[in-house]
Amino acid sequence: MRFAHISPSLHRWGIAVTALLTMAFYLAAPAPPANADVVLGDVQTIADIARGQTHRFESVGEPGRVCDPGYLTSCSGNKGRGEYWCADFARWVWDRAGFHTEYLDPRARSFQEQRARYGGEHSAPQVGDAALFHDIYGNAKGVVHHVAIVVAVDGGSVTIVSGDVGGEENTTGPEGNEEAHYAHTAKVREDTLNSSPGTMFGNSEAIDGYVSPVPKSRPLNGGGGGGGGGAGSGGSDKLWINTFASAAGRDHGGKLYAGRNYVFCREWGTQVGSGSAYNHWWLYTDMDTGGRDFVSAYYLSGQGNDTAKDANGNDLPTCDGTTTGTGRSGGRTWVKTFAAAQGRNDGGTLNAGRNYVFCKVWGAQVGSGSAYNHWWLATDMDTGGKDFVSAYYLSGQGNDVANDENGDDIPECASGDDAGGKVWVKTFTTATGRDHGGALYAGTNYVFCKVWGAQVGSGSAYNHWWLATDMDTGGKDFVSAYYLSGQGNDVAKDINGRDIHTC
Repeated sequence: MRFAHISPSLHRWGIAVTALLTMAFYLAAPAPPANADVVLGDVQTIADIARGQTHRFESVGEPGRVCDPGYLTSCSGNKGRGEYWCADFARWVWDRAGFHTEYLDPRARSFQEQRARYGGEHSAPQVGDAALFHDIYGNAKGVVHHVAIVVAVDGGSVTIVSGDVGGEENTTGPEGNEEAHYAHTAKVREDTLNSSPGTMFGNSEAIDGYVSPVPKSRPLNGGGGGGGGGAGSGGSDKLWINTFASAAGRDHGGKLYAGRNYVFCREWGTQVGSGSAYNHWWLYTDMDTGGRDFVSAYYLSGQGNDTAKDANGNDLPTCDGTTTGTGRSGGRTWVKTFAAAQGRNDGGTLNAGRNYVFCKVWGAQVGSGSAYNHWWLATDMDTGGKDFVSAYYLSGQGNDVANDENGDDIPECASGDDAGGKVWVKTFTTATGRDHGGALYAGTNYVFCKVWGAQVGSGSAYNHWWLATDMDTGGKDFVSAYYLSGQGNDVAKDINGRDIHTC
């Protein structure tokens, strides 16, 4: 993905490299390090492969020339030209190292949309993780637009290797296309920064969180298994449609001309329409001008309200990898807030404006005068990581109402959650925290959610699930579900026998 204003000096450095050396790098496809001892499915292999590419950078060619071979579709995904390719690089590294890449696509935010399949998004990095970065300004505030590979963790610092950084901006270059020129002049680079979510990277993005890789020897959460390299339902397969008029891009303002076009997937969003005709679906595509973006399904020919089918009458898949119309994408529900809201647990801030939330839980009342609300909304804060904010700050809603911007109820976070999003469990002995080493004492405890991770066990008993909780000592952390009382291998249920939901 395009990453703006990393370092102006890198432009001059890239140009100074001789054309002969540049061409030499591109005569052969990128390959993993020459090492007979490479272990597929090992996270250190991810780090080694990523670091082994830091000598590479894309080359400027004649107008229309691609930077062959590049990484996956990095050199051809923009109508035969270079596309913003940080996600291409990250997927390529994971696949080469023996890890799943199903359901991921050339968009950096696909790593966040598919986080449940990969064990959830977390705030403490591990080697091999995908580090996600979101925009902090403008209409795309909060949207993940960059992804990198974690190659080292040292205390509170994280070292990452990014693809698609340091390209030449604000010029179409010899390719005649700004995205293609940036892609052809961008490079693979290593950086070290503070690992905390919210840490700035460049002038316009900040750490959102981390998503861990899943080895191909183990199935993804919610399905998958085997194979790699290629996207799934929300991936890069082209699905053909007909549009009756030119459509403007939602995020970047380009244009998709009327006629026969292809799209990749759909997501639910703001209504577009005229008179009694309307549609909430948005279609992800390659624009005729402006690179990749979303256009409204309102412009589909001969379809009804809130319908989004291909030219053969088949439902278009949603971008979060499902094929059912839930009205939401990637687990997100869009809302509008009239003022900045403070996080309930950690005190961060969600700025006023259009924001997304995941779900709601009932809790302490917040209000002013006769206006109040007991609902709390789980979200990604603009500062401070994940937290809950009061639904009191939703624009134009009544007391104890929590609807999205289309007037639909925001879903509750999970069956069995109490007012704090807590799920109650019993543990048979003291459990040690995975990341910070605190202790959760035996007995009745609450947890928030689960992620898949390293196996813990004894003899024939084992469990790969890890439970997010407040430790009795040491703050927030994860403990192994191996310590749950009376449950089988790789089972993680609450005291009522219900599955604990993934993070």
